[in-house]
Amino acid sequence: MDILRIFVLLFPGISCATVTVVSGVFQVSDVNVSYSRAEETCYWYNASLATSDQLETALAKEFQTCKWGWVKEKQLVMVRAFGEEACAQNATGVLKKYTEAESAFCYKHSVVKGVFQVSIAQKYNLTWEDGNKACQTLNATFATEAQLITAYNVDYETCRTGWVKEGKNLLPRHTSDPKCGNGSIGLLSLKASDGLSDVFCFRDDLIDSNMYLAFPVFNTKINYTEALKLCSSFGDLLASKKEAQAANVSNLVQTGVTTIWFQDGIAVVTNQTLYLQPCMNDTNITAPVYCYNPLVTNQTRPVYKTDEMWRKITIGCILATIFIILLCAALFMKGNQFICCLEKKHSTYNEMVESNQIVHPAQTWNTTGFYQPMQDVIDPKYQNPYQISIENRSPAVRPEMIKYRTHFYDNLSYIKTENE
Repeated sequence: MDILRIFVLLFPGISCATVTVVSGVFQVSDVNVSYSRAEETCYWYNASLATSDQLETALAKEFQTCKWGWVKEKQLVMVRAFGEEACAQNATGVLKKYTEAESAFCYKHSVVKGVFQVSIAQKYNLTWEDGNKACQTLNATFATEAQLITAYNVDYETCRTGWVKEGKNLLPRHTSDPKCGNGSIGLLSLKASDGLSDVFCFRDDLIDSNMYLAFPVFNTKINYTEALKLCSSFGDLLASKKEAQAANVSNLVQTGVTTIWFQDGIAVVTNQTLYLQPCMNDTNITAPVYCYNPLVTNQTRPVYKTDEMWRKITIGCILATIFIILLCAALFMKGNQFICCLEKKHSTYNEMVESNQIVHPAQTWNTTGFYQPMQDVIDPKYQNPYQISIENRSPAVRPEMIKYRTHFYDNLSYIKTENE
């Protein structure tokens, strides 16, 4: 029994996954991670992120799962060898969900026979020279007067004037409205105020539809957010599910295109048929992971994590142990001092004085009631080393103190009373 197995037995909270391994392929189903962490997850299990082809090989040997999981192609996949209602509604094979697509279905409002009007701001602000450039940015061409007439003949009208390629400023009106062309009707040619107006553009892929296929600039796959921005750059919206279902695939979809974004998900093109899949928005998607290790034999067994994971667990245990030791130490503390340091100490002199523990010797007081200056009595320890005469010095006792019974003092020292 290896050390990881022992660790699992000692700490049941750390589980090892029991998985079915077929042709080196297995699914780590007890985790849910984003695609950015899928490769790292497989690394913990001594494996790499599996590819769709590796799953196809395992499927041939009846490998199957009932959970969607990440593969190398940045897709969510479910492998089904046998149909089951609870797993992908009885579908079989390597079933795929896409998180990126090659293009996007964009929907343009108010387009008739490929003609649509471009307004940059509420006020007119485009010259005729600006017209061609404005249309090019929308992947369109400058509409001609003939193209505008074609659209007008099938009830196309606007309430703002616009330039056409011939340099005319036209206003198509079918109904009378005082706010639009002063109530006039017809394909009106009006003078542009200050030489500014809107622009009419034309796209031949919108002659029979309001929807068109948009591709990223560098012909790379895009996620949901990028698809929204792509359509917005043309002044349009990402097509809804209803609009995508009504799309004429043979007219809209070019040969070789297999995945297309729409508002509610990704449409997968197979044999000129659209299969709409649920929306999966970018980094919010988490799922289990398919891993591959060619050295693992076909069996159902525990798959333990690598030494890398073991080191992480060990470090975690060490940190937890240190925390417990510090916590126990804190329980034996009182204030900021450890109990071991709280033994009885010898009191200092000041503490003894404050607690009246120092016993001073009893003093004998003068009972004679008078002060008697002493002459020629000098305590040797107070002898003046410089032989200066101090006999005539005045007593160092205040006169009012003479009435108290006290000891006798001279100018130099304490002298006992006669009764002592």
